[in-house]
Amino acid sequence: MSAMTNADDVPLQVSLDELGPGVGGSWLVVTQGSRHEWDLDAMTYMRMPGPASLSGQFAMDGQRLRITRVERWPRVGFTSLVFFDDPTRPLDYEHFRQSSQIESITQITTTDSASPPRSPTGYMLLDSLVDENPTRDS
Repeated sequence: MSAMTNADDVPLQVSLDELGPGVGGSWLVVTQGSRHEWDLDAMTYMRMPGPASLSGQFAMDGQRLRITRVERWPRVGFTSLVFFDDPTRPLDYEHFRQSSQIESITQITTTDSASPPRSPTGYMLLDSLVDENPTRDS
């Protein structure tokens, strides 16, 4: 685990080389073309494809989906494989997402709960990426 600090030696960002069972918190996993939010406290996953994504957009991108199992946990330099139930027909369909090669894993810090949310995500790190990740019109 590594952390960047400010002048007062207060951690600004926490990075890991891999996620796995027993790790908590929310994490931004950056791959070659997309960003993936892993909330390990709520056990949810969300994919946000970027303009450089070779696979493009998938159904349910941008939605937080309940993780049902993980076959390959995110690890820098490797790929991840996560499974989740279809949100509209959970008893009938299970989906999966295999990431491209993972470049970084960074902790996502929630915004101050005493103040109103500053954006739809509610996460400072994700908020800073909104302009970097425009959505395509269909």
